Amino acid sequence: EALKKYLDTWQGDREAWQELAELYVELHMYKQALFCYEELIMFQPATTYLVRYADVLYTLGHYSMARSYYAKAIESSSGRSARALFGVLQAHSHVKEKVALQDARTRAQLELPDLTAQALIAMYREHAP
Repeated sequence: EALKKYLDTWQGDREAWQELAELYVELHMYKQALFCYEELIMFQPATTYLVRYADVLYTLGHYSMARSYYAKAIESSSGRSARALFGVLQAHSHVKEKVALQDARTRAQLELPDLTAQALIAMYREHAP
């Protein structure tokens, strides 16, 4: 409660937003945690915040949106975030929507799991030969 009051006055304190987000996750208050991570992403769309936001979305069952944020984290990390790569695969395994092959965005969504799996395999080969 004190942290929320502090943020009412000092909205620009990223560390306070991050602390509050982590507290909400620990308390299973995921919707409130999403709000905090949104604030952090607005300050700086860092890979860490994108992945944590996607993790909370995944926890809430918003798999398609989580997959999008994991993909954005992969993009922002130049493909170096193993957690984001794995997150894409996990979220994709839960997405049940049928897609048509007409547009490029849909084709990219269909290719994303294969590409991320290849990137994870390459990453593991590089770090654990």
